[in-house]
Amino acid sequence: MYFSESTSVFAHTSETSFLSLPSTSKRNMWVERMSSLSSDNVLSRNSLNFSLPIYILVIQTLRISVRFFTTLREVTGKREETLQFAKGDSVTVNRVLEKLAEEHGKRFVEYVYDTRTKEVKGFLQFLINGRSTSSFEGLQTKLTNGDVLAIIPPVGGG
Repeated sequence: MYFSESTSVFAHTSETSFLSLPSTSKRNMWVERMSSLSSDNVLSRNSLNFSLPIYILVIQTLRISVRFFTTLREVTGKREETLQFAKGDSVTVNRVLEKLAEEHGKRFVEYVYDTRTKEVKGFLQFLINGRSTSSFEGLQTKLTNGDVLAIIPPVGGG
């Protein structure tokens, strides 16, 4: 079975608790209780040396890379970060900013958002794959898997 870079693997069992699984059950996958699986999402059923049946579910994810410059690089402590969203989610520039605000907290929010209006500050520029969002739909521009969003602060000098 082939898994791409944007694939997450989950395991599901009909049992109530995973605490009773043997310690040898440690595998390179996330084990998560999923109470309502549709048969379309179940790829295979396998005991994997467990006493309980395990269903493998593959969920495609959407990956967006975000590049930070100057002050935002200091705030996040990173040059670039890759965010993951569930495939099928409507991911916009605004949604990426909201997720970054959740992850990086107050300093990020204070730099990106106007404290009075709660709007994104006008001095920031956003590029998607090198093209300004102003030539698309601004902060409501939809992103696709593999897009690179660059957050560009104002440039000064003389």
